[in-house]
Amino acid sequence: MDSGSQAGQQPGFSKGNKEIVRMIEQYLRDQGLEDVAQSIEKRTGVSQEDGSIKDFRDCITTGNFKKLFHRERVEVQSSEK
Repeated sequence: MDSGSQAGQQPGFSKGNKEIVRMIEQYLRDQGLEDVAQSIEKRTGVSQEDGSIKDFRDCITTGNFKKLFHRERVEVQSSEK
């Protein structure tokens, strides 16, 4: 973390350091320390998982395949333009 960061500012992280923060967050959650993991996530701005990954997982676990396939189709069409 940047030692020059002021309160309220998120420190800059390299891709590798973001992965380390994610692993720490996951470890804390596995240990039942959700509040600590959330605090670190809020403070660093490094989310455990990307929002699109969460949406994807939620669609699968809830069986909402129609939404999942519609979303995939929209993303593919957008990337082809």
